[in-house]
Amino acid sequence: MAEALVKSFLQRLSSLILEESEASTDLQDQFQRLKNRLEEIGSFPGESGRKKHEDKLVCYWESDFVEALHDAGNCINEYVTKTRNRDGSDQALTIVQFCNELEKIDARLAESSRRRSQLKMPPTSEAKEEIGESSSTMTDGVDVEGEESLAPFELNYRNLPSYLRSCLLYCSLFPEKISRGRLVRLLVAGGILQERPAGEVMEDIAEENINELVGQGMLRVEIGLKNKLKVVDPFHQICLLKPQQGEGITRFLVSDSNNFPQSSHLIFIQYHGDTITTSLNDQPIGSLFVIPEYSQRLIPHEYWYEGIPDNHWACIRSALYTLTFLQVLDLENLCIKSLPEEIGDLIHLRYLGLKHSVLDEIPESIGNLQNLQTLDIRGHRLPRVLPSGVLKLLQLRHLMLPMNEIKVPSGIGILTNLQSLTGLFLRPGIIEELRSLTKLRKLELNDVSEEHGSELSASIMKMRGLLSLSLDTRVL
Repeated sequence: MAEALVKSFLQRLSSLILEESEASTDLQDQFQRLKNRLEEIGSFPGESGRKKHEDKLVCYWESDFVEALHDAGNCINEYVTKTRNRDGSDQALTIVQFCNELEKIDARLAESSRRRSQLKMPPTSEAKEEIGESSSTMTDGVDVEGEESLAPFELNYRNLPSYLRSCLLYCSLFPEKISRGRLVRLLVAGGILQERPAGEVMEDIAEENINELVGQGMLRVEIGLKNKLKVVDPFHQICLLKPQQGEGITRFLVSDSNNFPQSSHLIFIQYHGDTITTSLNDQPIGSLFVIPEYSQRLIPHEYWYEGIPDNHWACIRSALYTLTFLQVLDLENLCIKSLPEEIGDLIHLRYLGLKHSVLDEIPESIGNLQNLQTLDIRGHRLPRVLPSGVLKLLQLRHLMLPMNEIKVPSGIGILTNLQSLTGLFLRPGIIEELRSLTKLRKLELNDVSEEHGSELSASIMKMRGLLSLSLDTRVL
């Protein structure tokens, strides 16, 4: 997880350096110093071949490092927010304060780099004592159902490689079970996965992590729902304790409250069928999930046809103007009726989940989302036309279309990074375009007839990695 965070942060820092090219020399120097520091730290200690004490020391170092990196991100978020609203002397003061904060963060990273260089040294008596005390603190005094100790489960958790701990902590945030496919796409979009050699598919890494956690009994496949996953209860309780114990997951928050700390990175808001009053303006949020209460998805059937009233989620719409660094926006099952044109301003967005919405149209500005990896608009009532702006989404990996016969613009073959393409209705010329989508692993086609046979077969043969193919002859 740490390597992925560094990579993402360096990209963001490089963008900020370009955006602030006319800023003061001191600020530019601070930016460059921070960038050099992170590049100097470079790769991270591997999991294999380490001794037990080294593994624990690496764990503590990495947790501190991730904490410092999140603080740096929040510091930048706060600076960007303030400079939008100030000018003149106020802005100059903001830059001075920002420089001072960056100095402190650089000092923390320098100390972190120094401690990292000592990780392979034999542990001193003080280090051994610290490890022993920490292990004791993490396991003592916590009970399940009043009597059963969590200590054995805590030990299993601590013995996980850091990347699996990060994956498990992320899974534990979801208040309900989550589908495997959706979890895989979110793990990739959220930068939760460990780095691997170039050429490996990130979705495969996510699947490996999930399978390892299932194999160790920490994630459970729900009975009767083969693709639904949930963190097993003892480990779920352990994960919920981690924010209190200072681990990196403190930057995530699950809440239906309207009071969010400035450090929140991932937020869940639950919709109960009334107006959402949560204030999100100027919050440094990376991932935003708005989910309807379970009973709300079952009882008010009119929402599935008419959508929730616009004023019920007006605060979320207004917040989209300010959530500059949002990477994940998931409104699955919310039944929203419209998206603002300003959705195109979320240029860092990687995941846009609109499943079961009742949108009349998708704004053309969606073409500005050059980093988008997943666009999920599955459902029964969605736009009849996919905007041509979608053809600009060259990083798109997963495009899930609705059940209705949505008109897809000509030229879809340009989206050569697509791995999943579902719900596509055949039209003249589109089979030829499919030949360019050689990275497809999952393909679902509707309105297929016998006359498409030979041409479709020729296109499919070029998809060497295809794992799932569905051909539906029904005309819907």
